[in-house]
Amino acid sequence: MEVHNLMTINPDDKVNDDLNTIERVIGASRVVALGESSHFVDEFWKVRQRIFRYLYEHGGFNVFAMEFGFPEGFQLAKWIKGEGELNKLEEYSQAAAKWGAAKTMKWLRQFNLENGSDIQFAGIDIPEAGGTIMPALEPVYEYTLKVDPQVGETLKSVLGLGGHLSSLSSAKSIIKWNALSKNDQDKLYATLNRIYLRFKAFESEYVPLTNQYSFDVAIRQLESAIHTIYILQAMSEMTTGTGFPTDMSIREYFMANSIIWHLNHLEPNSRIVLFSHNNHIQRTPVKYGDYLTAYPMGYYLNKYLRDKYCPIGITTTDNHTPDMDLDSNSPVGFNVVDKMLEKPIEGSFENELVKNKYDKNASFTDLKNENNKSELEKINCIRSQSAYVTTKIDEAFDGIISLPKITLDETIGF
Repeated sequence: MEVHNLMTINPDDKVNDDLNTIERVIGASRVVALGESSHFVDEFWKVRQRIFRYLYEHGGFNVFAMEFGFPEGFQLAKWIKGEGELNKLEEYSQAAAKWGAAKTMKWLRQFNLENGSDIQFAGIDIPEAGGTIMPALEPVYEYTLKVDPQVGETLKSVLGLGGHLSSLSSAKSIIKWNALSKNDQDKLYATLNRIYLRFKAFESEYVPLTNQYSFDVAIRQLESAIHTIYILQAMSEMTTGTGFPTDMSIREYFMANSIIWHLNHLEPNSRIVLFSHNNHIQRTPVKYGDYLTAYPMGYYLNKYLRDKYCPIGITTTDNHTPDMDLDSNSPVGFNVVDKMLEKPIEGSFENELVKNKYDKNASFTDLKNENNKSELEKINCIRSQSAYVTTKIDEAFDGIISLPKITLDETIGF
């Protein structure tokens, strides 16, 4: 198997020649997704920063998108553009400050200011990954007061229910969702959907009172709240075995459509680099063994963009990884633990690297290289946290970066 060593993962090292292979794989793609096999890994952030810098400087990629709430993204974008103080990230985004992204956000802000502040930031996810709907409902409420005050009063009547759900993660919010009465759950969901349908029908009346972009943002924020309620209900039903199969695909579908939303609202030549988990960016369905969990964001982006979408997975051959153990006493519903790993299993991408002694350096494997075809046919899975996702990796990704050593991101604030 042909594997290309990376000379560094430091985003500030002025070395570029080793990234030429990655650039060739990316080609004319409009969206390049850079993954991670586990959240909360310092080195995964660094290598992705490095590739973003290279693609900005050499490929015209001017949009930094992230697995981050669509509604909250607009506020964080102001800080990244230079608004506020460098050490006051938490005033613009508690999530960015506490969930392991702080160093990358500060690096991006500085890099942006050094390059004339022309880098756009884009959030794509449901609010707080399902932890709250208030970052969506509050601006929608303000919008309705301008265009349809009676609808605003109706929305105001359920803001208390929305606030009741607020937490730091969906693992906590689902507990609060289950604590609501069935009547309150139905009232919240039905009211949001009623307002959404009115938005759809009265677009031609609302837009002249504000503008098209403000309307587009407001209705997308409303959609994010509705998708969040769906996901909380789906998670609740998963625990009782009464839900629909592959229901987590709804969040993935929302994220994919957020990327398309941003593409439609950016300059025509804009190109996006997206940071998200491998499980979200892969083209193929997410399976653990024979169990299908979801159709991922990358599955939908592949349908929308075809060869203009390029997912690059990132993994490690190290003997440990951060993982999330559920804990109802934790403020976020889980604890981040450093979990020891067995040697890579037979049939895994990581095992192929170790077997061929490619596990000593940071590396990139071009999965479209015909010289790798016979080796890739032996591989049927890739690491995902401390487990393995079953997939043909050359169908799931266009390339994979592997790092030999990883450490826990120390900026996590919980």
